[in-house]
Amino acid sequence: MEHALIRAREFSACIAWLDFLSINAPVVRAYRRLGFTLCGLGALFMSWRICW
Repeated sequence: MEHALIRAREFSACIAWLDFLSINAPVVRAYRRLGFTLCGLGALFMSWRICW
């Protein structure tokens, strides 16, 4: 994941967005450590984004 974010910055991306299908506490902690913030919550998914 970190490598993908580094590459995105190299290509001038200003936002990274991801969705996943379950509420998994270890995954949530990992995304927060990477700088992602929760930006949407549905019945079956969570959406996270990071902006720089």
